Amino acid sequence: MPMGMDNFSRLDSIFEAERVRPLRYLARILPVLLFFTFLFLPFAIRADTIVINGGSVSIGSSGSGPFSLFGQGFSVRGSVNEGRVEPSRLCFPCKPGESISLLSYFVGDQSFHNGPATINGVSYSQLFYQGEFNLAGRNMVIPFDDSPIINLTTTFTLSGSLRGCTHSWTSGCSDQSVFSTMLSGQGIVTLQLSTFLDSLSHPNYFFRNITYDFQPVPEPATLLLLGTGLVGVAARYRHRFQSTRKR
Repeated sequence: MPMGMDNFSRLDSIFEAERVRPLRYLARILPVLLFFTFLFLPFAIRADTIVINGGSVSIGSSGSGPFSLFGQGFSVRGSVNEGRVEPSRLCFPCKPGESISLLSYFVGDQSFHNGPATINGVSYSQLFYQGEFNLAGRNMVIPFDDSPIINLTTTFTLSGSLRGCTHSWTSGCSDQSVFSTMLSGQGIVTLQLSTFLDSLSHPNYFFRNITYDFQPVPEPATLLLLGTGLVGVAARYRHRFQSTRKR
């Protein structure tokens, strides 16, 4: 082979190696990049989500009732109606041993009535609301209880959204929207039933009301500190245990 051709072959090999080297480097760092992408992506998605850590939603036998939601820089009050309240639908009546859902669901502008609000320190005497409340309580089994009124309590979670406007939705709200946010939260739900004894003295239960009370959600930093503390305690006891065994 001529000397010139041999030199060209060497140059081709060098160029090929230079092209492959970045690809190998990319292949090494790609898993790390993907890890951090998936690690921080959920926080970006939830950036506009307000965590509700106070307030309540109460629904009476008429299917309507007041709500109050409190979060960081967020305080709204209003009322809900024309929703899907599972205990109201199922306990008409319900009987001992039956399992019922403690789910309540409201959506649209007709399900939300206006009320006062304070958003980031700015107070409004009245805002009109539109959104979605998905209040998901755990299923519960009705106990045998002939008390006039019985209370059933469990946990629930909130997911949904809410938008507030200075004008009613029938007149449009494109330029008067005060806030629009996703919602999340958790807490304790209490279902209250009225007892009615039939001719055989068997209890039947009718829906009376249901209240969803929001509880503070632990901050991620608090959970991290708690986890670190538990690891420290475990390490201390492990050290003591090993020292005892050596003795």
